[in-house]
Amino acid sequence: MLRKTVLVMLTALLILAVPVSAQEEVMELDEIVVTASRYQESIMETPVSIEVIDQEEIEASNARNLADLLQDAGGVYIKNFSGLTGKKDVIIRGARQDQILYLLDGQPLNSPQDGVIRLEDIPISIIKRIEISKSASSSIYGANAMGGVINIVTQAADKDNETEVNFGFGSYNTQNYILTTNYNFDNSSVFISYDKLSSDDHRDDPDQKSALDRDDIFIKYKYNLSKRSNLNFTYRYNNTESNYPGSDANDDYGFRDDQDKNIRISLDQNLKNRDRTLLVYNNEREMYDKTRYPASMFGPAGYNITDVDILKRGLNYKETNYNFDNHTINYGFEIIENEVEDNELSTNNTHENLNKALYIQDKFRLNNNIFVYGARYDDHDEYGANLSPKFGYIYELTDNWNFNFNYGEAYRAPTFLDLYGFGGNENLKAESGKTFDLGFKYLDSICRREITFFQRNFEQLITYNSNTSMMENIDEADIKGIELLTSRSFDDNWTIDFAYTYLEARDDSVDGQSLNMPYNQLALNVKYDKENYNFVLDNSYVDETNSYGGGKVDSYFISDLKLVTDLSESKELAFEINNLFDKDYEVVDGYPMPGRNFMVNLSTKF
Repeated sequence: MLRKTVLVMLTALLILAVPVSAQEEVMELDEIVVTASRYQESIMETPVSIEVIDQEEIEASNARNLADLLQDAGGVYIKNFSGLTGKKDVIIRGARQDQILYLLDGQPLNSPQDGVIRLEDIPISIIKRIEISKSASSSIYGANAMGGVINIVTQAADKDNETEVNFGFGSYNTQNYILTTNYNFDNSSVFISYDKLSSDDHRDDPDQKSALDRDDIFIKYKYNLSKRSNLNFTYRYNNTESNYPGSDANDDYGFRDDQDKNIRISLDQNLKNRDRTLLVYNNEREMYDKTRYPASMFGPAGYNITDVDILKRGLNYKETNYNFDNHTINYGFEIIENEVEDNELSTNNTHENLNKALYIQDKFRLNNNIFVYGARYDDHDEYGANLSPKFGYIYELTDNWNFNFNYGEAYRAPTFLDLYGFGGNENLKAESGKTFDLGFKYLDSICRREITFFQRNFEQLITYNSNTSMMENIDEADIKGIELLTSRSFDDNWTIDFAYTYLEARDDSVDGQSLNMPYNQLALNVKYDKENYNFVLDNSYVDETNSYGGGKVDSYFISDLKLVTDLSESKELAFEINNLFDKDYEVVDGYPMPGRNFMVNLSTKF
């Protein structure tokens, strides 16, 4: 394994080291991101590692949901419990799902009940771009940003007037119908999306029959108050019903009915020397889950039933000030109120909490040096106060190369299930972490290269203690690794994207590598784009992983293909083949993934 690892790393380094041809004109290219500091800045002026999935990549992918889009990003591993209907967990550089903050246009999505979101419930039709910050970000975002931030930026409301209809049909009786429309008025604009996805999926065992029926409605309305101020209103309704399979080794499976309603209102101002945003939101979620568990030595087979109502309200104010020489200062405050009613929680099944926070950050430029430092203070009425500092440094070697370093302290808040669920402990402390990143970035008009060395030290991790039958802060984790990224365009038609991650993760739950954490992960994406047609070949390799009970999940190499042709100026036909070589593989032990399957999409614009 060591020899294979070294060979892959050397190959990646050679790709990174190939110079641009002297005959090619190199131009400085500023890719703008907002996630690192909560305001727009060049990706080359951020000390953290950020990867962007843009509109072009989204349209070229075979994705049906957010998890599908994330799976090829560097340092990102999707723990997939089988096909469209199965649960999907994200791991970023060894940080698990509930240690990652998920944002929708800056609004936090993490459920206060269990700290996660359902990635499979978010359709791609509403997504304009995704920004993945892979470093600790509690200094700006507070709880749950211990392992990074995934910010979903939705489609703009003020695009050109256009309506698009997409019909998709594929294997396992999969059907996807999408309608999007934009319309501009005198002082306002609106974007509307309806996305329906249904599938019987690939598990044909009568005891593991699975199915999915998802409806998503998204409305974004923008009203221009003046040239520098606008009011944005967003409404989203999602209803997902799924029969999801369990492990093929156990007689377990389940049914989920999940309804999510979200209202978001923001006032955005772009003034001469400062930007301001005032954001308020209200999220209501109702979820019913009935899971069958198999018979065991402790008793016969039965059902676990979860009936949850979640209410999440928030107020967020942020301001970025450009008035000071060589300094960009951003600051703000945030108030989040959570309320959960859950039949699995103790003490009347209803609990609520309130978190208040202040943060400030300064980015200071001195010649070729950029310093970034700041901190956030959170005051939570359940687990107390937390201070999260950070320090970042960038040295600009040339117009296109820089060296970057980032240190941050972060934390994850206990969830309602941690505090009041099975084995709940109201005296839990927040999980804490320290992260270090250093590396090099290169960016020009035809190429991006990045190499990052990272280390994470997590303490006070919350886990169930079988000796005390309680949740306790007893685990620790040490994580380190290297990540290599490159994207290169060749002539006017070919583009190659390459990502490689080597990860060593150790915690107290298992000897050796942590569960579900591959040592080596590689993605190679090849694109060919001609005037009237294009194709994308997406390849991924994942090393073997440790599983529960001392077992192993074998390594796998999977290829997906997408062919697109223009039938006319307004009509497009796409043909997708997933698992091109029909590999038998599992991501999670006992949950077989689909074999070769197909999808045909016809879209028209008017």
